Amino acid sequence: MTCQAYGCSTRSSHGISLHTFPDPAKKKELYQTWMINLNLTPTTFTHNKFKKVCADHFEASCFDGNLMGRLIGFTPRHRRLKSDAVPTLFAYNQGLRDDDSNSQTRKRVLLESKPLMVDVGVQTLPQLQTDTDFGTSMTNHSYLQVPISSTQPLDTAFISSPQKDQDASDASTPTPTSSPEKPDSDLSYVPSDESRDSNQSSSSDSMQHITTEPKVIAFESCLKSLFGRVICTDCGEPIAADASEIIYNGTAMKVKFLCMKGHQTSWESQPLVNNKPAGNLMVATAVILSGETFARLSHFAEILSLKFIGSTQFYSLQKDIAIPAIDRYYTMQRDVILQQLHGKQLILGGDGRCDSPGFSAKYCTYTFMDSATGVIPDFSLVQVSETTSSNKMELIGFQRSLASIEAADLTVGVVVTDRHVQIRKAMATDHSDKKHQFDVWHLSKSIKKKILAIKPKKLLNETHLSWEDCDTMWTPPLSPDDIRKKKWLNQDSQAYAALEKVVTDKLILRDIRQLDLFCHTGALETYHSMMLKYCPKRLEFEYASMVARTQLAVVDNNVNIGRNQKTDANGKLSFATRCPKSTGRWTARKIYEKKDYDFKADILQFAVTSQQEGPKRKTVHQLKSLSLPVNISKDPAPCKEDLIDDHRSRFS
Repeated sequence: MTCQAYGCSTRSSHGISLHTFPDPAKKKELYQTWMINLNLTPTTFTHNKFKKVCADHFEASCFDGNLMGRLIGFTPRHRRLKSDAVPTLFAYNQGLRDDDSNSQTRKRVLLESKPLMVDVGVQTLPQLQTDTDFGTSMTNHSYLQVPISSTQPLDTAFISSPQKDQDASDASTPTPTSSPEKPDSDLSYVPSDESRDSNQSSSSDSMQHITTEPKVIAFESCLKSLFGRVICTDCGEPIAADASEIIYNGTAMKVKFLCMKGHQTSWESQPLVNNKPAGNLMVATAVILSGETFARLSHFAEILSLKFIGSTQFYSLQKDIAIPAIDRYYTMQRDVILQQLHGKQLILGGDGRCDSPGFSAKYCTYTFMDSATGVIPDFSLVQVSETTSSNKMELIGFQRSLASIEAADLTVGVVVTDRHVQIRKAMATDHSDKKHQFDVWHLSKSIKKKILAIKPKKLLNETHLSWEDCDTMWTPPLSPDDIRKKKWLNQDSQAYAALEKVVTDKLILRDIRQLDLFCHTGALETYHSMMLKYCPKRLEFEYASMVARTQLAVVDNNVNIGRNQKTDANGKLSFATRCPKSTGRWTARKIYEKKDYDFKADILQFAVTSQQEGPKRKTVHQLKSLSLPVNISKDPAPCKEDLIDDHRSRFS
């Protein structure tokens, strides 16, 4: 099959997807638009299912987002067109189809220009439609292929049809409602309990996906100037600007208009999703997706006098909408990963990460990463109140996560960890069927630390060290000529004795046996560094929020595995130079391609979908948080007045 666009010779064998024409019997107007844009006529073209147009003639916005591809970071070979997609990109002038003029890129305007009309009313969303999206990968991420269910985008009208305001007696500032989680009052929290009819216009030219359509910052004075030009849709009389009433609900604005003849209408600045402004839902979710906190972004909005959701509304939306949406996406991706790792002999690298240094940690996150692929199949978050001491959090996290992986019927052949004493014992007693390896970097770091601790410091000037006992492990065997040329420590010197004491330590000699596979967890250390973006150590989060932020970090890692090194305009590999403060030496560092964050748009879509469908169950982690103590202190909280009386300060 060949593309029907004039001058295009793309065939199905070229690896570019071909798309059929709309059915003229069911979608007559859309079919005629295709015919006009392709400059085809009924006399020269006969419709049938074998005549198609290639994907090169459609804009990126004409294709449905492939959720499977977002989960694992690949672009499928065959992309699905949206139901209202129209070809608009051509490498020639359609008007000169029969001429021999030079080719030029052109883009046909889809619809005729229409006069500006401003209506006011209430916006609602249509019902959702779901289908199944089967993705296939041709990249090195093919080990994660599996069909999953995806949700079609929500559409809404940017300018709604006019509607009478049924509640003319509403107060300009509704009474705020406090959240059970946050007792402080929040003047910006306005629950939407109004009942509205869904009379949205469903024309395809006025519908746009609310999570991806552009948003702007509009000044109130400019909006009032625009409102002064509004005309009543009932009688045609102008709106009385002085009689207009503005009500704010977080980031949303509702305006009640009154015309010269007393007709009352209303307009809202945001689409409503199940009677809640879509902007409020998206802002609350985007705060977590960006790795930021409510306090920082609220302060940012306060500086700009920008209307923003309050803390009560934020924490309510985070609990009911954002966290379940993140958990849903993470679970879908994890199911894909577990299915594709099934049947393989895995080498898992594990390491724990506490949310604060020393023995004051509240959480410990233990993560397992597949050494061959770099994907993270599982992690476990442990709160210190679940254990008798913070020293045991890493062991419990290790046991829970490894048990979860085994419950998924994965075959674990090798486990790579640091030299944690409790984990070493657990591997020897409970998991003797698996080979336990130590991370090479951790052991070398320990040896380096002991060498640098040698006193007096002048002994460290002897830099030519001999690893005779470990020669075959660390370097190839030295030839007689190499041995002759090298400088060796004098066996009777103090430096030799100090070095011998370090490298012949019984713990070093015992642990070095578990380095024969030369495994390391460097990628896991890099992941822990990236995890700071979502879970900074200097901030404290509730248990469910901490789990959700960790899930985001895992998804980020799994989607962006194997990024290629960036190239410049000349095709050369890009590098950056830097001089770390720790070493003081200049080094070159690779620059990689930008990360793919499209998965965040999918999670945002899940959040809007969840609100549209109504209340959902709490996640497993949210249910678990209900059984955990609110405070990690082992003592009950005393009376606040007694603490105030006992308060002492060195300044008073």
